[in-house]
This record gives sequence, C-alpha cells and structure tokens, in this order.
Amino acid sequence: GTTFELVPTSGQQEHCLAYTVSRSGLTRQLTMSRSNLAFECAPGRPIGGHPFKVPLNEGPVKIFIFFSSEHLNAGSVSQQLLDAPDRQALSVMNMRLPGKAALEVLEFTPEEDVAPEVGELVQPDGGQP
Repeated sequence: GTTFELVPTSGQQEHCLAYTVSRSGLTRQLTMSRSNLAFECAPGRPIGGHPFKVPLNEGPVKIFIFFSSEHLNAGSVSQQLLDAPDRQALSVMNMRLPGKAALEVLEFTPEEDVAPEVGELVQPDGGQP
C-alpha cells in the first residue's frame, strides 16, 4: 500500500538519515530525532522502529538513505539536499558528509491500501469449523 520499512543490512555504517523526494521535488525528512542528529541504524532492525508512509497523491518517490560512520547533523544534510541542483540524480559525492559515508537510493510507488479479506477458520483435517 502506502507504507514501507527501511531495514539496513550488515556492513552498512551505523548512523543514518532518510528522505523521500517526489517527482515534483517535494522533499520529506523521514528520520527526525530530538537532537537533530542521525539515527542509530542497527542491521536487521527497521530504521526509526516503525514504517513510513507516502501519500498516494505524491506518486512515485525516491528514497535517499545516507549512512555514515559519524553522527550526521540532520539540518546540514537537509539543507544540502534542498540546495542540490538535481535531487533525482544525487550521489554521495555531491554531499559534504563527515567520516565514511554511503548513499542508498531506492524507489517506492504508493498504491491503494487494500483491506484484508475476512475468511473462516480452516480445519487441518478438512472438517467443519
């Protein structure tokens, strides 16, 4: 539907920030901490501990996940992202990030959420419920 989770794999740097950018250029920061620093991003665990949502009217988005060996200042990264001349073609080389840094770019197209179908209990022996 309209939600997704970001789950780092092993070998990624331990700090991250995530953003979506729509075709119209609308940019959203997904990871927002009280300290305005990057999240701790443990392998195999969803970033932020919850799913993220993209409104249907935004259409397809690119998801930018910045991984770094050091705590990134979210304000600085956000400003660099907004100042980038072409956010759709962004690379880690365009950014001024401390430490070892990497950028993962994913694509996501939101779709109508579908309600689950209610069925009936199926007996393993084929008998009636």
